[in-house]
Amino acid sequence: MTPTRLRAKARIYQAEGNLEQAGKFLTGVNAQTPSFNAFLTKMNELFLERHFDEAIRLIHSRLIESPNVSDIDRLFNPFFLVLAQENAGDIVGGESHCSTNAASARNALPEGP
Repeated sequence: MTPTRLRAKARIYQAEGNLEQAGKFLTGVNAQTPSFNAFLTKMNELFLERHFDEAIRLIHSRLIESPNVSDIDRLFNPFFLVLAQENAGDIVGGESHCSTNAASARNALPEGP
């Protein structure tokens, strides 16, 4: 089964509230997974299951150890990291990273005309 199809099936199970079944389709998604959409679906799964510490580790690993991620990854993952930190109860950590992550996101955007 293709990664796109696995992701689609996982999203259907998530929408139905069947997180256990959705998780089975996402077990192979990790920090090195090339597809941003698959990674995003995995993040959604971790947030729905309230596994914020695991989400933090996974996002941090993707940002640090995966230099070939897409621009969309570099733009959105810092915000997902802050959101995960805040949901995990690390309000201070989330706030301190917020300005750094906003600057990183701004720098990831292409220059204007």
